[in-house]
Amino acid sequence: MKILFWNTHGNQNINNYVASLSVDYDVDILILEEYEDNKTDLGNILRERKLIARSTIGCDRIEIWSSYVDVEQGFQDPYYSIQIIKNEYIICCVHLPSDLHGDYSEERFGIIQQMMKEIQKVEEVFEILQEEISLRNQAATLPDNGRNPTHRCESWHPPVWHRATMMSRNSRYATPHSFRAP
Repeated sequence: MKILFWNTHGNQNINNYVASLSVDYDVDILILEEYEDNKTDLGNILRERKLIARSTIGCDRIEIWSSYVDVEQGFQDPYYSIQIIKNEYIICCVHLPSDLHGDYSEERFGIIQQMMKEIQKVEEVFEILQEEISLRNQAATLPDNGRNPTHRCESWHPPVWHRATMMSRNSRYATPHSFRAP
């Protein structure tokens, strides 16, 4: 999984550059912070490269495109966007307030605490799903042959095993590190 995470710093006229980077690095997920160029135009360019815009409703600071079909929007906050990729990876894209115009350390700390709680909720759902899948892999289901249990069974059906692929749980946290546009 290749991820390009870039703070475009509100620069305009960068769509071709962004598209070129996504091709050059063969990215699967493109995440842009402070993106202010034409999203529709970029979406059209990226769609040709199999990158589709993903929902970040509730987080206006971050835009996401992905080549994966199975992407589910997790919790969205003005400062972060949680995305679940292939029911296997948690990606949390973060754009916290800076201290450029004052001390926002307390606000950042509160946002990080909330973000970690939301990620933990998603991880707990993953664990529950893993346990259910594991139980199904170990349990046999005997078909109901419609017979009275006190009567002799004339035919016996072997157990039908439920098989499911075990889901690996990997958390991938996008860091607040970013690159500034030229």
